[in-house]
Amino acid sequence: MTLDPFALLACADPIHTFSLERMLTDPRAFGLVNASNVQRAICRAMDGLPLGELATDPDVIAVFGGERAIASLPVGERPKEFVLLCGIRAGKSLISAACAVRAALTCNVEGLGPGEEPRVSIVSLTMKVARKTFRQHVRGRIMASPELRALLIGDPMADSLTLRHPTGRPVSIQVVAGAKAAGALIADWAAAVIFDEAPRMVGAKDGVVNLDDARASIAGRLLDDAQVVMPGSPWAPFGPIYELTQEHWGKPTRSLVVVRAKAYQMNPNIWTPEACAELKQRKPDAHDVDVECNFKAPDVTLLDAQAIELCATLEGEQPPNPLFTYVAVIDAATRSNAWTLLVMANPGDNGLHIAMARQWQGSSSRPLSPRTILEEIATLVKPYDVHALHSDQWSGDANKDLAVQFGLYLFLHTTPMVDKVTQGDRLKALITDRKLEMARVPLLVRDLGNIRKQVTQTGLAIEFPTTPDGRHCDFAAALLLGMKQPLPEPKPAPAEPTERDYAEQRKRELARKLEKTRRPWDGRIPG
Repeated sequence: MTLDPFALLACADPIHTFSLERMLTDPRAFGLVNASNVQRAICRAMDGLPLGELATDPDVIAVFGGERAIASLPVGERPKEFVLLCGIRAGKSLISAACAVRAALTCNVEGLGPGEEPRVSIVSLTMKVARKTFRQHVRGRIMASPELRALLIGDPMADSLTLRHPTGRPVSIQVVAGAKAAGALIADWAAAVIFDEAPRMVGAKDGVVNLDDARASIAGRLLDDAQVVMPGSPWAPFGPIYELTQEHWGKPTRSLVVVRAKAYQMNPNIWTPEACAELKQRKPDAHDVDVECNFKAPDVTLLDAQAIELCATLEGEQPPNPLFTYVAVIDAATRSNAWTLLVMANPGDNGLHIAMARQWQGSSSRPLSPRTILEEIATLVKPYDVHALHSDQWSGDANKDLAVQFGLYLFLHTTPMVDKVTQGDRLKALITDRKLEMARVPLLVRDLGNIRKQVTQTGLAIEFPTTPDGRHCDFAAALLLGMKQPLPEPKPAPAEPTERDYAEQRKRELARKLEKTRRPWDGRIPG
């Protein structure tokens, strides 16, 4: 089948006739016909082509790091490595997929022996993530294009497919899990390697399997015009991509070009001023990273101290409210960490009411007695009609047996970090919106103010720092666990009596009075 006007199978100079920009924008290929100037400029820079009229576009100048960077872009050959750092929903995955197909169809196979099959590898943190990128953006686009589908050799597999190069040699596109990248990448000659979501990959000092080792392992297996592409959104301010960005953005060379693009520079059709403003108001942290393309702060206090103080308005422990359904949570410990108890309820409008906050703290020389503490807790929670406690797994089996002796059932929970992060964000929203009600318990206020939100290479994490007195934000740990439990809305208050109700009540009272005046006949006739 002839691919005119692609003219791919017969073109003498495929990189210029069948450029990445054309692969991305041609409706018979990846079909991004309304690609922005920044997206087109990135494609030209990845191909080593002049930017042409795009070189004067202010957004293009900004994403490459200035006019001096534009003038220094390599022309005539593809940069060996290309970091594509940009906001979300900006087209980076589509550009990377187009790059994979372009590399498979235009790679230089001269010098390869019979039976040697070049490969384009898509590497991600896990096989699941890698397959998603492959399925949606590579296989899906190829199968949707009659021209590209005609170049398939055999049927696509779940994690690979093979295309026919203009020379007739098969070239495969295959996904590789990050956990096996360093070893798997050296098995074949590389037409290209794409490290999907590279900013989340660790460096050599952080783990056995990492981006540094993977890049080093493929250096000797790259074909002459092969390219290593590292796309992704910014993440933690450490790791290989962060370091490459800090050192090389605005300083392009034939070895490495770094692009740093805001989401609205890449995709102004989706990221309109209104959409950006809406996200900034709703989730300012997400806007800073996902739109403005800034790396996350490595370690930040989760909650604002002043906002916490504004929520501490209740006077002491609160008596049971008959309209509330209460839940009790403990964070058990016996030595330097405190054993904490929180009794909480939903006061309405999905808020949070902390009726009681108690703690007990032992030491290495005088540890607490779990039996004594649980017996005391049973007495404390009884007025709130609480018959169960929620706890983490610490000494769970032993504490569960002890709790039964005092009429309590102990529910044990394992809380993954992702749940802690979710509840931490929810707690922040409650405090910001003044929907948390609590007494001014100094240790509770301090614990909430000490919660920290950390950015790690693998995701966000909630940290409970240890304070000088040996505590471990123990009230905060109990609170986040308690927020996972269902807290029903308060029961409706009794309706105000009406005039009819008062009239009926008066009738009943009169009937009772009359009933009292009646005396049974004793059989005698008076007089």
